[in-house]
Amino acid sequence: MKEEGPPLQKLIQEHLTDCYPSPYTRETYGQTLAGFCALLRGLGIRTPQAVKKTHVDAYGATLDGLAAATVVSRLHRVKRFFDWLLKKGILLTSPCDHLRLHKPRPPFIDPLTEDEVSRLLNAPDTATILGLRDRSMLETLYATGMRAGELLRLELADVDLAAETCFIRKGKGGHCRWVPLTEASAAFIQAYLDKARPALAQKTGVRGQGSGDRGTTTSFLFVSYQGGQISRQHLGVLCRHYAKKAGLEKKVWPHLLRHTAASHLLLNGAPFFHVQLLLGHAKAETTQGYTHINFRHLQETHARCHPRN
Repeated sequence: MKEEGPPLQKLIQEHLTDCYPSPYTRETYGQTLAGFCALLRGLGIRTPQAVKKTHVDAYGATLDGLAAATVVSRLHRVKRFFDWLLKKGILLTSPCDHLRLHKPRPPFIDPLTEDEVSRLLNAPDTATILGLRDRSMLETLYATGMRAGELLRLELADVDLAAETCFIRKGKGGHCRWVPLTEASAAFIQAYLDKARPALAQKTGVRGQGSGDRGTTTSFLFVSYQGGQISRQHLGVLCRHYAKKAGLEKKVWPHLLRHTAASHLLLNGAPFFHVQLLLGHAKAETTQGYTHINFRHLQETHARCHPRN
């Protein structure tokens, strides 16, 4: 019998567009669903009506050997796709109904100390245009606790240096928020805009619009050597490079600065709800995941302050 209904690939694209405003999320979820689709195509399946529980289990078997969190994440993406099909009335039952996905306990993340942060921030050579750009990015990550993707999507109009504020448009879940900059981060961004960004535009031969004061025709705040958007992979490479230059033994990646910013704020007495707002968490439980990193400090306080110690 001929299968009925729209093909899977078309439905996947509709699902991604409908549910995920972030381009990065659409890309990563799309890669997972494309892998699932490739398995189904190999089995001769083209429509969601033909997908059975055994096919979902077969896809799960291809994930053997990956980290538990990765397996759960990828199966969750597949399950959300079929949940969306149910909501749209395209399916009456889901082949993922048998899945019981429990999010693994997040790994322990040891934040940088204030001294380590200072060494990392001081590692770029701000006498060079790329060093000044990189110092500005690191300062902004630590000042705001924003995600790597949020940093790289910042546009010139999103930053108000006079007010020392930054607007994050379409963060995770499509939510927008204002975050404060530190005095230091605002100063480095201003220096970058005055000295580095126009120089990057000149090196690539790309002219800015209007007076040309702020660089290339792209609206992104932080631009690559070629005058375009910086990739997440390159930002990660920069973090590792400057960590090594600073003599840090810890592995450093962009999200560690987010954890570190939250940790330092909480340790210095910031209200929990304010940190939740800064990080852009819709649920307090998500922010709670950032507080386990302070357990060592809790132990030290307990040992010092408890009357039975």
